[in-house]
Amino acid sequence: MTTGQRNDEAVELLTGINAGERVAVSNVSRLKPGMVVEVDTQL
Repeated sequence: MTTGQRNDEAVELLTGINAGERVAVSNVSRLKPGMVVEVDTQL
């Protein structure tokens, strides 16, 4: 991914992701291939 502007709460992603794709935003270092994750749809 290529990042753009950032502030204390957000980072703009310019390339490397398509509209509508989901990304992990917390506890990323704990993720492992094939791991089951919970999706928070409240965002």
